[in-house]
Amino acid sequence: SSGTRALNGRPATPEAMAALSAYVQQQDLFIGTLTVREHLIFQALVRMDRHIPYAQRMRRVQEVISELALSKCQNTVIGIPGRLKGISGGEMKRLSFASEVLTDPPLMFCDEPTSGLDSFMAQNVIQVLSGLAKKGKTIVVTIHQPS
Repeated sequence: SSGTRALNGRPATPEAMAALSAYVQQQDLFIGTLTVREHLIFQALVRMDRHIPYAQRMRRVQEVISELALSKCQNTVIGIPGRLKGISGGEMKRLSFASEVLTDPPLMFCDEPTSGLDSFMAQNVIQVLSGLAKKGKTIVVTIHQPS
């Protein structure tokens, strides 16, 4: 009933967890009228360390767009279900990962990243997660198996 929690050999405080991890929610939350690229630029400006120069942030945005196979849809609006046609469900899920990967966290928590996707798109998302793990990231995922 007792023990210690550590993260990289140091106490796992909420601040330490926030600094070293990212959380990809089950529900994707975006401003639907922004393009994929605009969304990532906004995320880079708001979330990356304030000491990182603008040009470096923009290079990171482009790296992440390429890394997560969002090049073809980078100038497409995200969309609003039922109101504004936008990117596909798989692209939206990859955009969720892209938003979190921008800050290059070593640890990612993903809440049901394949929910609501068809089997092809779900496999695509798993391949993205596998690629991130192969680059040295620790990925913790919850997935409900469909019947």
